[in-house]
Amino acid sequence: MEAVAVDGIRLNAIDANAVRGTVDVQLEFDDYKSLIAYLERLNDGEPTQRWSLVTAEASGQRKQAAIRSNWR
Repeated sequence: MEAVAVDGIRLNAIDANAVRGTVDVQLEFDDYKSLIAYLERLNDGEPTQRWSLVTAEASGQRKQAAIRSNWR
């Protein structure tokens, strides 16, 4: 995640759960194009798609999303 930078993406919270083998990330995004670009860059080079979009919502100017990675 540190090596992947996309303009318009701001991480708010990261929750890693070793027992479940997941990482949940809460973030803010400027537009859906940057959100999709961020997910594509996170998954780039992986044998299977590890990161997926859980939720995305826009309320006025504020846009928030949750993404999840499964490592099992």
